[in-house]
Amino acid sequence: MWKKTDKWKPGRLGTASAGFGVQDSGSGTTGFAKRQFAHREKLASELAERVGVAVPKVVLDHVEGNADLYAISQAYGKESIDLTLLRDRLADRFNSAEVKDAIKKASGLLPFHAWIATQDLKDEHLVVATDGTGAYTVAAIDFAYSLDLPPPDGGPVQAPAGPPSLAANVDKSIVEATVQRIESLADDDIRAIVQALPAELADDNEKGRLANGLIGRRAKIRAVMQNQGWMP
Repeated sequence: MWKKTDKWKPGRLGTASAGFGVQDSGSGTTGFAKRQFAHREKLASELAERVGVAVPKVVLDHVEGNADLYAISQAYGKESIDLTLLRDRLADRFNSAEVKDAIKKASGLLPFHAWIATQDLKDEHLVVATDGTGAYTVAAIDFAYSLDLPPPDGGPVQAPAGPPSLAANVDKSIVEATVQRIESLADDDIRAIVQALPAELADDNEKGRLANGLIGRRAKIRAVMQNQGWMP
């Protein structure tokens, strides 16, 4: 059972889509629960896992005392710190080669954002943590304003306008590898991921729009990345 908690909270209070910190009473896992566009948060997380880009795992579940389903983004790191907070608090660390390298390794988020049409692109939505070896890792959060894909084929693909730190530290080989993984994702796989969304969050029309949009946009990403100079 997920319950509200003060043991974990977002680094920025009052700017996280009216969500709140939660903890699973069984596993002790902490995270951030949001009701707004919960199915988009879940779908972005599932797609990211399939194409190998860093987005914290999202589960759809109830929170004690609430009847609605929430998107619960599992905590990324022991504390919530985004790139802007890191730059403001620890400028030397932000400018270190280790952090710059971690940002470059997250370059696959650029074609991913283009694919799912993420709109709210800023450094505050790139969170940073350390792995078991102490190396920095960077992941993207907050996909409520994404996946607004117009019928019948998701519309034109545009290069993401950010986040600034990501666009300024591009590893072209990682971008290319991510584009290849997106292009290799079969129609049936995309439809299966979308169909797994609960009916109470996405009806058949919404699922059809999402699946057709993702399939239609898939082959449009490569040219956009090349035009930006982000891949060969």
